[in-house]
Amino acid sequence: MQKSMVKNELELRQLGIHDLEQFHALLRYAFQVTQKDLAHFGWDNEELKASKYPILENGYVLGWFHNKNLISQIALYHMQVNIYNRIYKMGGITGVATYPEYSGIGLMMDLMRHILKIMKDNSQSISFLYPYSIPYYRSRGWEIVSDKMTFSLTDRQLPKVPEVQGMMQRVSKDNEDLIKLYDTFARQTHGALIRDRLAWDEYWRWNVDDEIVAIYYDSRGVALGGIVYLIENDVFHIKEMIYLNEEARYGIWGYINAHKSMFDSIKGANYTNHNLSFLLDDGDIKETTKPYIMARIVDVEQFLMQYPFEIPKHDLNLVFRIKDSLLEWNDKDFVLEFRDGRLENIRSYARHNCDFTFENLSEALGDDSVNIYQNLGHSSRLLKNNKSADSNDIDSKNQSLGGRAVTLDSQKDTKDLDLKHTHSTKHTKDSNSNLYIIELDIQTLVTMMLGYKRPLYLRQIDRLKADDKSIDILEDMLKEGKAYFSDYF
Repeated sequence: MQKSMVKNELELRQLGIHDLEQFHALLRYAFQVTQKDLAHFGWDNEELKASKYPILENGYVLGWFHNKNLISQIALYHMQVNIYNRIYKMGGITGVATYPEYSGIGLMMDLMRHILKIMKDNSQSISFLYPYSIPYYRSRGWEIVSDKMTFSLTDRQLPKVPEVQGMMQRVSKDNEDLIKLYDTFARQTHGALIRDRLAWDEYWRWNVDDEIVAIYYDSRGVALGGIVYLIENDVFHIKEMIYLNEEARYGIWGYINAHKSMFDSIKGANYTNHNLSFLLDDGDIKETTKPYIMARIVDVEQFLMQYPFEIPKHDLNLVFRIKDSLLEWNDKDFVLEFRDGRLENIRSYARHNCDFTFENLSEALGDDSVNIYQNLGHSSRLLKNNKSADSNDIDSKNQSLGGRAVTLDSQKDTKDLDLKHTHSTKHTKDSNSNLYIIELDIQTLVTMMLGYKRPLYLRQIDRLKADDKSIDILEDMLKEGKAYFSDYF
């Protein structure tokens, strides 16, 4: 049988507990988990398999079956993430695997489309994943949004910190104070995952048994910081360090210093996006930065409606022209209407292919009407300040957009702005300078909105198209600060 014909024999369905054996087997095969790996982390095969129960119970795993055998799968975790102090529903993607003999026939692409539609229906407007291949996921709409920094310093380079009134205390991994401390930290830290039980299970899944947790308590007994660490072969390994204030940071580094006789060097991970070297008296240390987590906007309209824009002082319309080759509901123009100090409405417009070019746009509509598309090189859609014809001549449906008259073709389930069918109307006194156009793809949108890269830089590297005024407005309206994300699933 030809490989391309196999797809006609496949069954697509959600996995249940009864599929645990096949789910586990595909994961081990695809990710090359050996018995040696299991022994290193203190697992045996049956324990690891049993640990997957919560994934099938609380997540959503979708797979292709051939003759009742699982051949391709993708897992969705129902999660939450802090984006500039707004808690978003987030779809965590993991367990992406296909047996090699079934590759190349589009099975995973189909699974991704299905799982993204499920996210949309669940109001999960953004998705995170840890990539095994950045180019693969980038081609499907995900983009880097957070880095993992690592550092290495000698025992002689420890930071000198003042004494504090509180003290450190070692606790168990399921300590209630640890869970509450992290939750407080996550809810005030941009990018952080809001961990539920499943997320905590994933956090500890690949940790060795000897890892230790210690919490800093202030003089009132309030938990303000914590560290997860391991001392092995004369190295103090830091998995994660979190703190709510500087007192806790001082307390944690003082605690590390108290172990000085037990190690020669410190190695650790840092997800703050700030160099540790700047905080040290001797900052001549080794630090590396590596892309870590990728994200994708699943539903542009829903994501933007929740986003905490810095609201402009004057009314304006901000237009995002989004290219998304995978999800048609995102492949549109989104008009954000800011009125009276708030985001009042978002309108989306599907784009039509047409022969109308930027070169003849000025001739047809007048120079003043086309400045909104300056430097974009696109004119298949129009939001304009019309000048000439009487409104009685209009045979299409008109709708007001921020004082500008916009003609809309009557279409089923869409509002298409097609230049072939656009008619002129009387102009208003409102200026076109209050409408700003940003053209970009779905990958660039997410890395910009989460603060990984700024609009001006993205335009410089040709990932974004906009004129200077639009860039200035966008720079003012977007929050600053890179995402902190330390989880792995």
